[in-house]
Amino acid sequence: MTQHTLTTRHVFPSSAMTLLLLPLLLLLPFSPLAADELPSSIDYTMFKLATEMNDTAAQYFIGRKYYLGTNVTENKAEAAKWFEMAAAKGHDKASYYLGVMHLYGDGVQKNAARAEELLAVAAKKNHIDAQYELGNFYYFGHNGNKDIKQAVTWYKAAAEGRHANAQFQLGKILYGGIGVKEDRKVGQKWLELAYENGIVKAREILSTAESRSDVNSKAPTATAKQKPKLKQKNPEPVVAESAINREIRQAENGNVDAQYSLGIRFLKGEGADKNPAKAVEWIRKAAEQDHAGAQYQLAIMYRDGIGVPTSESEAIKWLRLASSWGSSNAQRDLDALLRKQLLASKNDFASNPELSNPEAQFALGLMYVDGTGVDKDPSTAAEWFLKAARQDHPEAQYRLGEMYQNGVGVESDTKEAKLWLSKAAGKGMAKASQALENILRAEEQSILDKELQSLKNSPIYPYLLSANKGDVSAKYEVGVMYIEGQSAPQDTQEGIRWLQSAANNEHVLAQLELGKIYMNGAPSIEADYLIALKWLEKAAQSGNADAQYHLGNMYRRGLGITKSNAEAVKWFRLAAKQGHKEASDILGGCRNC
Repeated sequence: MTQHTLTTRHVFPSSAMTLLLLPLLLLLPFSPLAADELPSSIDYTMFKLATEMNDTAAQYFIGRKYYLGTNVTENKAEAAKWFEMAAAKGHDKASYYLGVMHLYGDGVQKNAARAEELLAVAAKKNHIDAQYELGNFYYFGHNGNKDIKQAVTWYKAAAEGRHANAQFQLGKILYGGIGVKEDRKVGQKWLELAYENGIVKAREILSTAESRSDVNSKAPTATAKQKPKLKQKNPEPVVAESAINREIRQAENGNVDAQYSLGIRFLKGEGADKNPAKAVEWIRKAAEQDHAGAQYQLAIMYRDGIGVPTSESEAIKWLRLASSWGSSNAQRDLDALLRKQLLASKNDFASNPELSNPEAQFALGLMYVDGTGVDKDPSTAAEWFLKAARQDHPEAQYRLGEMYQNGVGVESDTKEAKLWLSKAAGKGMAKASQALENILRAEEQSILDKELQSLKNSPIYPYLLSANKGDVSAKYEVGVMYIEGQSAPQDTQEGIRWLQSAANNEHVLAQLELGKIYMNGAPSIEADYLIALKWLEKAAQSGNADAQYHLGNMYRRGLGITKSNAEAVKWFRLAAKQGHKEASDILGGCRNC
């Protein structure tokens, strides 16, 4: 027997819309949660996109709300169902979330193999959190076997994407030679970057290693054959090596940190006379050995003409290198310099190679929004945001969605606004999610207002007002009125929706009414014994005698369930004890047997 799922919900008291969408939605192969059961914070349009259109961003968006408990009751199992739908089509963020859930048994059964598979899908699409988590997977041996080489591969991918914890893990492994060949130079570089990005433990590792190194270098080597030294009558005083001399010696021996530190001394005049030329010399040596701090400092010196001729192209070159190691300061200054260059070449945009880059396109859009170096021009801003948005730049998608929503720089178009905001929201941008929800709520309220206005002079009007404010009893009354054509045009579908909303809130009479409707069928509603049993059991277990009687009849007749006289008698007896005449008659007039 076909089981129908009604995909409407109580925020929409619009029978016309319900009848329009229902035939399409009934064809859906699967939905984790029926729309009538959706909390009001899960938007109907988003639900429709996720189910009818199989939109992976919408599926991920709904799953994320349940996972984080954003304006809904946190429900990891429900989140997993939505993530599964999106992950099945390769959605990277959904794959990441679902992978972590399987890895730790969070809302789903713990499954290391499935976790590895899902995290790999997301990691291969450059999702840096997934890359880091996959690194952890192999480093800690979640599948029963550690694989440090695999861990290094994924930690490195995440570290290059500026994931601070991945930088720390990678640096720790390489610096200490944990399961791989020791490489202190590269390990130290990653640990320094991790420290710059807020991982304090990175500096502790380096400090501990340095202190051990100093102790070892000063400790004499004792052997059994050593002879005691004769006491000198007039020993020469030991003169401590100055900090700057030690740095010079270490720098000349190729120590990259000493080269950088020495360059900073000459740059700032700390322990040495200021000498920008010498500063450039030493900082360049460190920069050429991939010292990110030195690369960043050298870029600033080229940008500002300190110790070298001013050269924005050289500055950009070194900023790109420093940024590639995860330096947030380098990325910030690189963006600013590129924006400055865009301004300088604004009359020759077509020939500027940076303009194929979505970051540059977005930056240019912002310039036209803010009037930074150019005249304010929202239309041109929208054009550049569109170019970046088409390359999946989430901030550009959000900005473009806002412009369509407010009619700034483009004609107001709610459909386009929802499209771009949905894309940005699907990438986890919270402000896009909120903007999208605001639009959808406004649409719902508009529909609600029109519906209520059309029924203002009808007896159902006060009940609808209360029902839309969440009054469960009013929802039940509205449902009955629509079904029976009482004080409102008869509309079985609309009545069903209101009854379901009340029944989901434990209204026993609504549960009973739904059970009877699905047991017997109604206009435009085919009898469905499985749904009838669901609601009658709920009402019967709450002690409703009518529900107990009807449930007994279903067991007696074997409607949608294995026929059982024993179960039928059980429910008939419970109903008869409450004075239910029909149940008593079936039992032969015995109410207490």
